[in-house]
Amino acid sequence: MQSTSNNSLSRVFEREIARFFEATSGTRQDLYRNRRHDQRQHRECPLLVARLDVSSATDIAGTLVDISESGVGFLCDAGFRTGTLLGIRLFWSDVCSPRIPAIVRHCDIHPEGFLIGAEFAVGDPRAAAAIEAISTTDWHG
Repeated sequence: MQSTSNNSLSRVFEREIARFFEATSGTRQDLYRNRRHDQRQHRECPLLVARLDVSSATDIAGTLVDISESGVGFLCDAGFRTGTLLGIRLFWSDVCSPRIPAIVRHCDIHPEGFLIGAEFAVGDPRAAAAIEAISTTDWHG
């Protein structure tokens, strides 16, 4: 894998989030602010998550509930502890799509599994290194 700086990886992560917003901009979306600084948009689409704090990261399917520039909310069959580092693939069907690092901020039991809120960690060097460690794709920063 080609090595890049954390700053370059941060730009890759930020572009991937922007690309997702652009690709889903034609879908039905409800906007709400709640207590958040960034406006959240409801989306209902599949995504993949992987724990980055284990030696063999495997994909776990989830369903996106909402997204903002600073994080995501999603439903999943697996629960995660607060503080767990995840790699989120917003474009689940694109194997070359980079995972976005995110830190679990809450995990609540929900009728459909677990409702998980995670904050994007695009500028965190530890998160970038964990993403790079599990990636099989060259980065193009």
